[in-house]
Amino acid sequence: MSRNRRNFLGDKKRSHRKRKPVILLLAEGNDNKTEKEYFKYFKDQKAKYSVIVQSSGDTDLKSMAEALAKKRDQLELDVALGDKCFIVADLDLDKEKSKWLRNNISKYSKKGIGFIISNPCFEVWYLFHFTDSTHPYSDNKEVIKALRKYIPGYMKSTCPHSDLKENTGLAISNAAKVEQAHIRNGKSWISVECNPMTDVYKLLSIIMGII
Repeated sequence: MSRNRRNFLGDKKRSHRKRKPVILLLAEGNDNKTEKEYFKYFKDQKAKYSVIVQSSGDTDLKSMAEALAKKRDQLELDVALGDKCFIVADLDLDKEKSKWLRNNISKYSKKGIGFIISNPCFEVWYLFHFTDSTHPYSDNKEVIKALRKYIPGYMKSTCPHSDLKENTGLAISNAAKVEQAHIRNGKSWISVECNPMTDVYKLLSIIMGII
């Protein structure tokens, strides 16, 4: 057994109640430092969950789901013990990606795999730390341009945690408000029409013990 598995799980006889439940996250693509750098700040020893963030060379969601299931089995995670597994990915205003998600989320949910999706991209979550605007973005570059109004010089693949940490609660509230605004306007998630939108606030609510 690897050192990593001993750290999180202990031996099989003791693993059932001698460890905290685990949240295993798999981020898409090779350039996923943005997500990894952000979520590493929630690896608090006093937190309810142990957060593990893994990289994926894939952007294909089906391949990512298979890779996540394999990693979950390697770590012997168990939903019955409170462990949770999520894919963290961008929708990128991609209608085919949106269609695949709508057709497959329920199937993978039954397998213990959830999806944390942002549209157009993860930086929408950062923006919600400062605004609850429902202004749509034409692409990922426009999101980053808007973010630089609040965090000058922001570069992708970095985490401006010092600029964000005081506003996490506000970001959760703003993201929820924007989702409700989309619903009132007859837009359903997951769709490219929900722009901007992110599920990250739901994940943070779990990590922080709000839900």
